[in-house]
Amino acid sequence: MVEYIGKRIRTEKRITVRGLAKMADIAPSTISKWENGSAVPDLAALDLVAKAMKVQPFDLVKFV
Repeated sequence: MVEYIGKRIRTEKRITVRGLAKMADIAPSTISKWENGSAVPDLAALDLVAKAMKVQPFDLVKFV
């Protein structure tokens, strides 16, 4: 199982959900679902978010 842990990185970089959504061209509600655990990003979305936050995609997820 995969858990999205990008919220920690997003908050450390002082990026809002809306700001990240705009940078990655993803709906803010989608990012919120990842952060509250009701959904996980697919690989394409994970790559977009990683590029927007200038991290590696696997920095944003943890395998549980």
